[in-house]
Amino acid sequence: MKIVYLKNLDEISSLGEISLALGFFDSLHKGHQALIKEAKNSPYKVGLFTFSENPAALIKEEPYECVNSLGIREEILCKEGIDYLIILETNLENLNTSKEDFIKNFIIKIGAKKVVCGFDFSFGKKGEGKAKDLLNYHEFETVVIDEVKNERGEKISSTLIKKLIKEGNVEEANSYMIRPFTMEGKIIYGYQLGRTINFATANLDIKENFVLPKNGVYATRFIIEGRAYDSMTNVGIHPTVNKLVKPSIETNIFDFEEDIYNKDVRLEFYKMTRGERKFNDVNELKSQLEKDREEIKKYFLTLKK
Repeated sequence: MKIVYLKNLDEISSLGEISLALGFFDSLHKGHQALIKEAKNSPYKVGLFTFSENPAALIKEEPYECVNSLGIREEILCKEGIDYLIILETNLENLNTSKEDFIKNFIIKIGAKKVVCGFDFSFGKKGEGKAKDLLNYHEFETVVIDEVKNERGEKISSTLIKKLIKEGNVEEANSYMIRPFTMEGKIIYGYQLGRTINFATANLDIKENFVLPKNGVYATRFIIEGRAYDSMTNVGIHPTVNKLVKPSIETNIFDFEEDIYNKDVRLEFYKMTRGERKFNDVNELKSQLEKDREEIKKYFLTLKK
């Protein structure tokens, strides 16, 4: 897969005849997968267009909580049979492009012969361009994908997935995505309290503004230098020992004793096993952590069958 990074539309040149999927593709959920599948259903090479950051963050002037970082999206798409990942820098100049200029100076100029987007896709200044506007151009074929729903009749979207993660329901969120919810970050020094009760933890300082799971204990996989380890992760504020101002992300890695401070890692979330609670003392906390560890080890054994 070739990555084409554009600072502005003036940098665009033709990629030849391509089938182009349009969207932000944050969580790469089942709706996004339907777009990619349709884009691949053509005789052309496949291009996928996205922004470097979510435009809503710039427009609303507030941080955007992401499900996948741009780096993780690139990695996933590289395995999805995409020929070109076209990334347009998120800046005011690009966001102020009219809908007509976006079509003529991007879609047509880049060589799109087929365009695929979701029913709610919008583009151009203030989102004035809608999916139906693309149907008016004869230079390319347009296919609009209807919403994909879950068993409850809810639209599968990044908004729904973030809601599920915030509720601790990462299992359901993962069922809609290509890959389990994953955080990236660097290991930093923590309070060292885990070592005193035989539960040493790696403290994750996350790189991006990832959506934060509900406080509690999770079955996770800890990935460092290409190696994956079963683990349990606590997201929370230490109510038993020293209440924190904001939640920390601390992982007890099974069968692992290496020094990994200041190293870049990834953390995959699979299942929330219990919510955060305050214990009467450290001994009661340690006893519960031992139960948590055994439960999560059994959980991963069932996954590997």
